[in-house]
Amino acid sequence: MVHGISYTCPECQKECGSPSGLTRHRRAKHRQFTPAPEGEDENSFQRRFHPTLNALPCDAAGQYLPPFAPPAPLPAPPADGQDPAAWAPFGSRLEFDFAQYHFVELQTSERYINTALDLWAASVMKSGDTVPWKNAAELYATIDEIQQGHMPWKTYEMRYTGPLPAGTPPKWMTQTYEVCTRNLRDLLHHQLESNSFKDHVDMIPYQQFNHDGHRVWSNLMSGDWAWKQADLIATNEDNHGCTRHRTSRISSSLHFLQFPKLAKNIEQVWLAAVVQNWCPKCDARPDHLDTDSARLRTRTKTEALIECFDPGILWDDYGVRADIVPFTNDFPRADIHELLSADLLHQVIKGTFKDHLVSWVNEYLHLEHGEKRALEIIQDIDRRLSAVPEFPGLRRFPDGRDFNQWTGDDSKALMKIYLAAIAGYLPSNMRQRLNDAIPRASRLWRHTFTSHASPTSSGASYTRN
Repeated sequence: MVHGISYTCPECQKECGSPSGLTRHRRAKHRQFTPAPEGEDENSFQRRFHPTLNALPCDAAGQYLPPFAPPAPLPAPPADGQDPAAWAPFGSRLEFDFAQYHFVELQTSERYINTALDLWAASVMKSGDTVPWKNAAELYATIDEIQQGHMPWKTYEMRYTGPLPAGTPPKWMTQTYEVCTRNLRDLLHHQLESNSFKDHVDMIPYQQFNHDGHRVWSNLMSGDWAWKQADLIATNEDNHGCTRHRTSRISSSLHFLQFPKLAKNIEQVWLAAVVQNWCPKCDARPDHLDTDSARLRTRTKTEALIECFDPGILWDDYGVRADIVPFTNDFPRADIHELLSADLLHQVIKGTFKDHLVSWVNEYLHLEHGEKRALEIIQDIDRRLSAVPEFPGLRRFPDGRDFNQWTGDDSKALMKIYLAAIAGYLPSNMRQRLNDAIPRASRLWRHTFTSHASPTSSGASYTRN
């Protein structure tokens, strides 16, 4: 308390000692769907949830539960030693204790484990019993079979089985690779059963508005795309009350609403089965990406092209790879071309700023002043960057911008001071271009976007917070 003022949480009535304490408590215990933009009261948001895909709790048979019904109790664990499988992959508690004692507590060497097993075997030989392991290697193999939780890992071996080229083939064509995987449906069941995710998963698409009635976007489920997907799924009345597309109302079904996929461009073309340097979103040619005649790619269109043309024509004329099937191809609501999203780090933050704007400035300096003078100017720009004084929100670069590996944080920090560092070295039209481009790029890494739309309006003009 400060001077008798009470800062009480409206959700749980906990009293906090200060406004900041109340804010920390609410963020930790009563997470907001979308963080409040700087300068706005996070308690003044209004939310409108999707009316039909509203995540009503149900049992395993798809029957809706009464409001605030507790979850079904988990089956009681078997009494110690009563269930033969309780010590799996060990056959008994004695086997488990032996492994625990030697492998974990004593960290016994392989040689001494073999000796202990020989002594154990000698002690039971008269009664005709045997020991579970002949040597330490077999004990280690049993230890390796221990599963963490209820979702066992499975290992598969895979290798290339196509034709080999003449001569010495690439090593990857002849090697065998291990693929480790889990059953994703079982894993999802486990996640939904865990209290660790309570209040940390948005089950329902929602629209959020600040105290001025302006729309706020941040989390995936607050976006227009998630709402529109819910509208499409809700056209089937059997899906009403759900939070994801499925054939029944079992709340742990795997058929989620499709989620956007963020990846580097080279990863995106592989995911979309598109030839490298082609756009995975549209059919624009690599040498003419800005054309107005480009059309969006779709799974249906790609499948039609594969039906009509041979692989060579698909590769050269359409940028389609017939030898790759996108992993989303059999998902009920997933078109890989629609799911792919801009790579904020590599294409916007590092790509726009470092690979385009900074390179553009350096190229201009070389063309305008020649190599010797350009290097002197770039050195002076680095000196200015290294001379930035310490100040909250600013980062110092003792060596300027000349470092080997740029990270996203490097680019973000340099954006704040780069315009001041190049002052006096560029013509006014270039400075204006940079002054327009850098703030635009910097806005895109903010976590909230606000519009001037009201909860009832259909259009929106965008501002960023």
